[in-house]
Amino acid sequence: MLSNHSSDLSAYLSLLNDHPADLKPSLWPQVVFALLLGVIVHYIMLQRCPTGTHDSFAYNTPPRASLIGCLSEASLESPLGFVRSARSLFWRHHPVWLRLFGTDIFVLQGGQNITAMLKDSSLSAIPLAAHLLKNAFRMPSHVINSHYRESEFPENGATPMHTKVRELNRKFLTGPQGAAFADRFRTGLKAYIQTLEQKSLSEGVYWEDFADLFRKDLTAVVLNAMCGDKLLQLSPGFLDDFWEFNDSLIGFLTYTSWISGTRKYAARDRVLLAIERWQTAAARHCNAHTTNSTGADPHWGSSFFRERYDMMQQLEGYDAPAMAVQELAFLYALNSNAVIATFWTALEVFKDADLLDAVRTEVESCRVPGETMEFDTDALLRQPVLQAVYAEVLRLRGHGMFVLKANHDVNIQGWMIPKGSLVLASSTPAHMDSEVWCTDGPQSHPPVDVFWPRRFLQPDSEGTMKFSQKATEGSWAPFGGGVNPCPGRQFAKLQAILTVALLVSRFDCRVSRGADVENEYEELRYWYSRYYW
Repeated sequence: MLSNHSSDLSAYLSLLNDHPADLKPSLWPQVVFALLLGVIVHYIMLQRCPTGTHDSFAYNTPPRASLIGCLSEASLESPLGFVRSARSLFWRHHPVWLRLFGTDIFVLQGGQNITAMLKDSSLSAIPLAAHLLKNAFRMPSHVINSHYRESEFPENGATPMHTKVRELNRKFLTGPQGAAFADRFRTGLKAYIQTLEQKSLSEGVYWEDFADLFRKDLTAVVLNAMCGDKLLQLSPGFLDDFWEFNDSLIGFLTYTSWISGTRKYAARDRVLLAIERWQTAAARHCNAHTTNSTGADPHWGSSFFRERYDMMQQLEGYDAPAMAVQELAFLYALNSNAVIATFWTALEVFKDADLLDAVRTEVESCRVPGETMEFDTDALLRQPVLQAVYAEVLRLRGHGMFVLKANHDVNIQGWMIPKGSLVLASSTPAHMDSEVWCTDGPQSHPPVDVFWPRRFLQPDSEGTMKFSQKATEGSWAPFGGGVNPCPGRQFAKLQAILTVALLVSRFDCRVSRGADVENEYEELRYWYSRYYW
């Protein structure tokens, strides 16, 4: 329950119990048998591969590794479970090489190696993008064949269509268009907080599940700032279906979604139909005069979606269903991890009374004089404690997997990655490396699996705590990096910090059963950045 500071305020947390297990117990024998068979085949093929070398040549071939010993029940639960259990693959400071069903895979770890990998433009994420779009988002095969053929990959690893899409995304999320989008978000968020405040004055606000504030209400604010209000007006059930699809994405990629029945497929189909319905209506009603000088459009929400629609109409094979898939991929990429990160940022602040006081002090220092809900946003985003809380949430909760393909022989810090190989890396080992994050020892630094924002705070010459990311290059990569960092990283930070600022300045929040909050939110304890592309 939320209300103003003047009255008793509470927010009750309850177990997220609407996510069925990915695998039914009766299916485990078949799954285990299939995996064991795969391990045996992999072992036989491994024996036929040449051995890695460490010699005096200009480069080294990474040593061989095996999946044997890496598979466990935990490794089947999620990508994060696999990374944690496969310590012989992901937890070394040098690359390892394995061959799986005829494909060479190089698992790259170590801060310097990951930094070098992200700076190499010849490593392409397009094959992964094609796999995601086809199997998770239901992109028609003819579009994949037309625009994601490997034969079309230039030296920089990007197809012409992918380059156009990436440039439009960059323009929307940065520069003048990005500023206009952020303004619409701020306006919508303040209006939502005011509505919430009015409700709390009379009766308080109760959530059966505190995460709903973020997964539904906050997502609606973001979508309205992006797409206008027509998308949700035309399809009131869109948010429920969107998050059902979001929670099912790993199942679509691993072909296990069929185990839980047709509900996940139906949710995805409804989301795609909703986007197609919105696009059709917007195209019918817009004209040259509907978009204003800031790029806002009453039908498209912004000129960005109108430009994307016009671009896709000119591309071979992009019919209405294919265009809906392309937009779902964008909405997913911008909302999925960012909304959950905002949830955890708010929850961690409200859980800790001392941290809450420190955050409120910073927020108050950024308030525009005479205004109750206006802040100096630039100053707000520079506050050390707020930045540290957000960065620590991303370190502890956000885990990403990089899957790239080498378009030609690549030299990563003296290690040779042959042309045509896959490169696999995870941010998890770096995010959980005690040598980086517990540099003063366990006596002064809590373990890496404990939330502790002071990892990102260092005293300056006058003893004032400042936000710092020194010595963390390659060890903190929630947004990728290098030549193609996530273009939405600036908005994601604004979303989390501004949302928390408004919540802590207007409401109190009591976390019930706070000691068990990790178990209460088992399904959201760690989110997985499913891809970088």
